[in-house]
Amino acid sequence: MAQKYSEDPIRDFVMDDDTWHQVYSLLRAVWPLIPLLRLGDTNDATMGYQFKYANITKGRITRAIESDTTPFMAEIGPLLLGAYETYEKELTHEFAKAAYLMHPAFIAEAKELMQSDPGMLLALELIATRVLSRLPDDEVLPAVASVVEAVMDMQNKSGPYARPTAWASAGT
Repeated sequence: MAQKYSEDPIRDFVMDDDTWHQVYSLLRAVWPLIPLLRLGDTNDATMGYQFKYANITKGRITRAIESDTTPFMAEIGPLLLGAYETYEKELTHEFAKAAYLMHPAFIAEAKELMQSDPGMLLALELIATRVLSRLPDDEVLPAVASVVEAVMDMQNKSGPYARPTAWASAGT
């Protein structure tokens, strides 16, 4: 906008079309964070959702930044993505992965993700190791069997172990 409001710099800033395009661009880039942030507004168990929304959010932020070719977004976009990536590790840590894999709402998605991302299964192994290392030796195998049984129940008994409680009791 030309020097129409040069006597009032605030009015000039507010009335400038570039200002509102920048506001729109910025809102469009940070809007995907809203569902992720809203998970903190509940007392429910949300860690599985946290992992899912963290992955979705990064993709949406990236697409919003890439679709805006203005110099403003070229400057601000990498900063926004960098700020998100600072917290991404905490949002997608092993506990969040395990919660996602074990959440009944995500069984089908989790099966596909486990086949394409071996890190998901490693997350379960890490969590199991941390939990089981605190148990007495005689309780480890039955605990593993009950976890395997629970996973198989969620996956409609499909797996290499037909009866995990049988192989757990055979080892003792």
